Amino acid sequence: MEARSPATGGETRSSDPAGAPPDAEGRCRRAYFRVATRLSLRVTWIPAEKVESVELEIQGPRDGQLEIEDPAVARQLQQIEAKIDLLLSKLGHDVARPLGRGDLQEVSISGSGLRMQTRETFRTNDYVQVEVLLPGTPPHPVRAVARIVQVAEGRSGRSPSEVAMVFTSISEEDREAVIRHAYEVQRLSLRSRSDQTGAQAHF
Repeated sequence: MEARSPATGGETRSSDPAGAPPDAEGRCRRAYFRVATRLSLRVTWIPAEKVESVELEIQGPRDGQLEIEDPAVARQLQQIEAKIDLLLSKLGHDVARPLGRGDLQEVSISGSGLRMQTRETFRTNDYVQVEVLLPGTPPHPVRAVARIVQVAEGRSGRSPSEVAMVFTSISEEDREAVIRHAYEVQRLSLRSRSDQTGAQAHF
Protein backbone atom coordinates (compact mmCIF):
# COMPACT_ATOMS: atom_id res chain seq x y z
CA MET A 1 0.00 0.00 0.00
CA GLU A 2 1.22 3.52 -0.80
CA ALA A 3 1.33 5.09 2.64
CA ARG A 4 2.59 8.50 1.60
CA SER A 5 0.76 11.29 3.37
CA PRO A 6 -1.05 14.03 1.44
CA ALA A 7 1.55 16.54 2.59
CA THR A 8 4.33 14.61 0.87
CA GLY A 9 2.45 14.04 -2.36
CA GLY A 10 0.58 10.76 -2.32
CA GLU A 11 -1.51 11.43 -5.39
CA THR A 12 -1.34 9.44 -8.60
CA ARG A 13 -3.53 9.12 -11.67
CA SER A 14 -4.78 5.61 -12.23
CA SER A 15 -7.36 3.96 -14.46
CA ASP A 16 -7.84 1.14 -11.99
CA PRO A 17 -9.30 1.40 -8.49
CA ALA A 18 -6.73 2.38 -5.87
CA GLY A 19 -4.04 0.47 -7.76
CA ALA A 20 -6.08 -2.72 -8.11
CA PRO A 21 -5.67 -4.90 -11.23
CA PRO A 22 -8.29 -4.83 -14.02
CA ASP A 23 -11.33 -6.99 -13.34
CA ALA A 24 -11.85 -10.43 -14.87
CA GLU A 25 -14.25 -9.08 -17.49
CA GLY A 26 -11.63 -6.60 -18.70
CA ARG A 27 -14.11 -3.73 -18.53
CA CYS A 28 -12.72 -0.26 -19.19
CA ARG A 29 -12.99 2.16 -16.32
CA ARG A 30 -12.99 5.94 -16.19
CA ALA A 31 -9.62 7.27 -15.05
CA TYR A 32 -9.68 8.54 -11.48
CA PHE A 33 -7.16 10.27 -9.29
CA ARG A 34 -6.00 8.00 -6.49
CA VAL A 35 -4.79 9.61 -3.28
CA ALA A 36 -3.30 8.31 -0.06
CA THR A 37 -4.93 9.93 2.95
CA ARG A 38 -6.48 9.27 6.37
CA LEU A 39 -10.25 8.79 6.60
CA SER A 40 -12.79 7.43 9.04
CA LEU A 41 -13.61 4.08 7.46
CA ARG A 42 -15.54 0.90 8.19
CA VAL A 43 -15.64 -2.20 5.96
CA THR A 44 -18.10 -5.01 6.70
CA TRP A 45 -18.40 -8.38 4.96
CA ILE A 46 -21.75 -9.03 3.25
CA PRO A 47 -23.15 -12.58 2.93
CA ALA A 48 -23.73 -13.51 -0.71
CA GLU A 49 -27.50 -13.75 -0.26
CA LYS A 50 -27.70 -10.16 1.02
CA VAL A 51 -25.53 -8.40 -1.56
CA GLU A 52 -28.40 -7.52 -3.90
CA SER A 53 -30.61 -6.10 -1.15
CA VAL A 54 -27.78 -3.94 0.21
CA GLU A 55 -27.00 -2.66 -3.30
CA LEU A 56 -30.65 -1.73 -3.84
CA GLU A 57 -30.72 0.05 -0.51
CA ILE A 58 -27.62 2.08 -1.38
CA GLN A 59 -28.94 3.08 -4.80
CA GLY A 60 -32.34 4.04 -3.40
CA PRO A 61 -33.39 7.52 -2.26
CA ARG A 62 -32.01 8.81 1.03
CA ASP A 63 -35.11 9.58 3.05
CA GLY A 64 -34.89 12.48 5.44
CA GLN A 65 -31.56 13.80 4.21
CA LEU A 66 -31.59 17.60 4.22
CA GLU A 67 -29.33 20.07 2.46
CA ILE A 68 -28.16 22.46 5.18
CA GLU A 69 -26.18 25.48 4.02
CA ASP A 70 -25.48 27.01 7.45
CA PRO A 71 -22.35 25.25 8.85
CA ALA A 72 -23.33 25.90 12.48
CA VAL A 73 -26.80 24.39 11.98
CA ALA A 74 -25.30 21.43 10.11
CA ARG A 75 -22.89 20.69 12.98
CA GLN A 76 -25.71 20.90 15.54
CA LEU A 77 -27.90 18.50 13.55
CA GLN A 78 -24.99 16.09 13.18
CA GLN A 79 -24.40 16.13 16.96
CA ILE A 80 -28.11 15.54 17.62
CA GLU A 81 -28.18 12.63 15.14
CA ALA A 82 -25.13 11.05 16.80
CA LYS A 83 -26.75 11.34 20.25
CA ILE A 84 -29.96 9.74 18.96
CA ASP A 85 -28.00 6.84 17.43
CA LEU A 86 -26.12 6.35 20.71
CA LEU A 87 -29.36 6.36 22.70
CA LEU A 88 -31.01 3.83 20.37
CA SER A 89 -27.99 1.53 20.56
CA LYS A 90 -28.10 1.63 24.38
CA LEU A 91 -31.79 0.73 24.24
CA GLY A 92 -30.90 -2.38 22.27
CA HIS A 93 -31.95 -1.22 18.82
CA ASP A 94 -29.86 -2.39 15.88
CA VAL A 95 -28.22 0.91 14.95
CA ALA A 96 -24.76 1.11 13.43
CA ARG A 97 -22.29 3.14 15.48
CA PRO A 98 -21.54 6.45 13.75
CA LEU A 99 -18.06 6.78 12.27
CA GLY A 100 -15.67 8.93 14.28
CA ARG A 101 -12.02 9.74 14.90
CA GLY A 102 -11.52 6.27 16.36
CA ASP A 103 -12.12 4.85 12.87
CA LEU A 104 -9.38 6.90 11.17
CA GLN A 105 -6.91 4.89 9.12
CA GLU A 106 -4.61 5.14 6.13
CA VAL A 107 -6.37 4.46 2.85
CA SER A 108 -5.66 4.87 -0.86
CA ILE A 109 -8.94 5.93 -2.45
CA SER A 110 -10.38 7.03 -5.78
CA GLY A 111 -13.79 7.33 -7.37
CA SER A 112 -13.69 3.66 -8.38
CA GLY A 113 -12.45 1.91 -5.24
CA LEU A 114 -9.92 1.81 -2.48
CA ARG A 115 -6.94 -0.03 -1.02
CA MET A 116 -6.39 -0.48 2.71
CA GLN A 117 -4.74 -2.59 5.38
CA THR A 118 -6.88 -4.70 7.67
CA ARG A 119 -6.67 -7.48 10.22
CA GLU A 120 -10.06 -8.80 9.10
CA THR A 121 -10.11 -11.92 6.92
CA PHE A 122 -11.33 -11.25 3.39
CA ARG A 123 -11.08 -13.34 0.24
CA THR A 124 -10.96 -12.36 -3.41
CA ASN A 125 -14.51 -11.82 -4.79
CA ASP A 126 -15.98 -11.25 -1.32
CA TYR A 127 -18.49 -8.40 -1.20
CA VAL A 128 -18.26 -5.79 1.52
CA GLN A 129 -20.14 -2.72 2.65
CA VAL A 130 -17.90 0.33 2.75
CA GLU A 131 -18.67 3.33 4.96
CA VAL A 132 -16.46 6.41 4.69
CA LEU A 133 -16.77 9.80 6.35
CA LEU A 134 -15.35 12.51 4.11
CA PRO A 135 -14.24 15.65 5.99
CA GLY A 136 -16.21 18.83 5.42
CA THR A 137 -18.83 21.12 6.95
CA PRO A 138 -20.84 19.07 7.41
CA PRO A 139 -18.90 15.83 6.81
CA HIS A 140 -20.18 13.73 3.90
CA PRO A 141 -20.96 10.09 4.74
CA VAL A 142 -20.34 7.72 1.82
CA ARG A 143 -21.81 4.25 1.63
CA ALA A 144 -21.04 1.70 -1.06
CA VAL A 145 -20.86 -1.98 -1.89
CA ALA A 146 -17.46 -3.17 -3.11
CA ARG A 147 -15.93 -6.39 -4.39
CA ILE A 148 -12.55 -7.53 -3.13
CA VAL A 149 -10.25 -7.90 -6.15
CA GLN A 150 -6.89 -8.42 -4.47
CA VAL A 151 -5.66 -9.70 -1.11
CA ALA A 152 -2.01 -9.56 -0.07
CA GLU A 153 -1.41 -11.47 3.14
CA GLY A 154 0.86 -9.94 5.78
CA ARG A 155 4.41 -11.21 6.07
CA SER A 156 3.66 -12.76 9.44
CA GLY A 157 0.58 -13.80 11.36
CA ARG A 158 0.65 -10.51 13.24
CA SER A 159 0.92 -8.28 10.18
CA PRO A 160 -2.27 -6.87 8.62
CA SER A 161 -3.33 -7.89 5.14
CA GLU A 162 -3.62 -5.41 2.30
CA VAL A 163 -6.84 -5.55 0.30
CA ALA A 164 -7.97 -3.73 -2.84
CA MET A 165 -11.61 -3.39 -3.76
CA VAL A 166 -13.77 -1.89 -6.52
CA PHE A 167 -17.08 -0.16 -5.92
CA THR A 168 -19.89 -2.18 -7.48
CA SER A 169 -22.71 -0.03 -6.14
CA ILE A 170 -22.35 3.62 -5.14
CA SER A 171 -24.59 6.61 -5.75
CA GLU A 172 -23.30 9.19 -8.20
CA GLU A 173 -23.56 11.80 -5.44
CA ASP A 174 -21.21 9.79 -3.23
CA ARG A 175 -18.82 8.98 -6.07
CA GLU A 176 -18.55 12.66 -7.00
CA ALA A 177 -17.95 13.50 -3.33
CA VAL A 178 -15.04 11.04 -3.26
CA ILE A 179 -13.64 12.53 -6.48
CA ARG A 180 -13.88 16.07 -5.09
CA HIS A 181 -12.10 14.96 -1.92
CA ALA A 182 -9.33 13.32 -3.95
CA TYR A 183 -8.77 16.53 -5.92
CA GLU A 184 -8.76 18.57 -2.70
CA VAL A 185 -6.12 16.28 -1.17
CA GLN A 186 -4.08 16.63 -4.34
CA ARG A 187 -4.46 20.42 -4.34
CA LEU A 188 -3.26 20.69 -0.74
CA SER A 189 -0.36 18.36 -1.50
CA LEU A 190 0.77 20.45 -4.47
CA ARG A 191 0.46 23.67 -2.47
CA SER A 192 2.50 22.16 0.38
CA ARG A 193 5.27 21.12 -2.02
CA SER A 194 5.22 24.56 -3.64
CA ASP A 195 5.56 26.24 -0.23
CA GLN A 196 8.45 23.96 0.68
CA THR A 197 10.22 24.71 -2.61
CA GLY A 198 9.76 28.42 -2.08
CA ALA A 199 11.12 28.22 1.46
CA GLN A 200 14.21 26.32 0.30
CA ALA A 201 14.87 28.89 -2.42
CA HIS A 202 15.37 31.57 0.25
CA PHE A 203 18.33 29.72 1.82
